[in-house]
Amino acid sequence: MDIWVYIFIMIAILDFLNHDPGLKILFPESDVFCFIEEISRPKIYSKYQYSPNIFQEGIINSDKYDTLFVIAPLYDSCDNYNGCYKNGSIFQNKNTLAYFNKMIDIIQTNNFKKVIIFDNYDYDYDPNDIFVSNSVSSIINEKNILFFKRYMNKNKCYHKNVYPFPYLIFGYQCNIDMLNNFINNKVILSNHIINRLFFAGSLLHHIDPVYQIERNRQDIFYKIYGRLGNYLQSFRLPHEEYIVEMKQSKYCLDLLGVGDPNVRTFEILSIGSLRIAQRSNLTWNFQEDFCEETYFDDADDLYNKITRMNSDDALYQKCLDRQNYIVSKYMSVNCLKEFVMNTIYRV
Repeated sequence: MDIWVYIFIMIAILDFLNHDPGLKILFPESDVFCFIEEISRPKIYSKYQYSPNIFQEGIINSDKYDTLFVIAPLYDSCDNYNGCYKNGSIFQNKNTLAYFNKMIDIIQTNNFKKVIIFDNYDYDYDPNDIFVSNSVSSIINEKNILFFKRYMNKNKCYHKNVYPFPYLIFGYQCNIDMLNNFINNKVILSNHIINRLFFAGSLLHHIDPVYQIERNRQDIFYKIYGRLGNYLQSFRLPHEEYIVEMKQSKYCLDLLGVGDPNVRTFEILSIGSLRIAQRSNLTWNFQEDFCEETYFDDADDLYNKITRMNSDDALYQKCLDRQNYIVSKYMSVNCLKEFVMNTIYRV
């Protein structure tokens, strides 16, 4: 089904926390509503010359809209999940639970043709389980709710109504905007490429007590430094300056963050340096993958792969061409929009 078929579909976007204008960029004809007045990404909203509407009771209804999109960190709506206590922000949990309940009211009292929830929480779970935990699981089948997840594990099975969409991530800019700039501007790397591995980001050490996940960037960073020495470079700079440093680097290091993918992933992809990524089980929304040489398991593996690419220009260029091909083919606004709509209407 082609994109033009969707032109007459009326879409309402309900954003729990107003963090990500990405869906509005994909669907400029939609109306965006949020529960809070503060605009979290004012530069992006200003750039695209729109602002979200403040939610009011009854304003989102199926008489006006065919389709409801919801952007939500679903996990924050419940304090207990799989018998584990979530030690998170009490303020955020209470408010997100209130937003969750309002969302349920909207869905239950209307008859939208499609209801799609984009879950942008950091860690992995089946979003159907959140509805079970909140005792409203029956609504999923009654209203044919579909889920897009920011992180899906390629080694895990999910309910059939769950699909990968790893683009709902926020940062200095939203990733859909960054990728769109890359594709539209055909970014060309500087003529003064520095043969180095560059890293921009915090050296966080994060432990999630529910998922028993530990992310220790500091540990892996210093292990890599122990193998590569000053070939690995990192600076604490304002955003605009470190983007320039990334663009001038032959390689950029993408370490696992609190969630996958993280904002570094899309900054690297959008500036066209070769992304060297710590391996994860992230499922992308396309069949091709980035070259195996651009993933590493540990510092020794990274050292060997960098050494090989530095001695083989053709291999390096193959990896960079594959990366830019994937970004151009799958991450443009039209491609992402078509992926969303084709997924929704083929089920």
